[in-house]
Amino acid sequence: MSYLYGKRFVGPITPLIWQLREELYAEPYDQINWRKVRHICAKDLYYPHP
Repeated sequence: MSYLYGKRFVGPITPLIWQLREELYAEPYDQINWRKVRHICAKDLYYPHP
């Protein structure tokens, strides 16, 4: 796995990948500014609740 990451391997974009991107991202995948949003995280809900 680390070899593939080191080589920056990218698999084929299949119809399933397109469907997942549509379902997971609020805006079109091709229009996301990844440099701008790479440090944004959802709020963590893992804390003690009263």
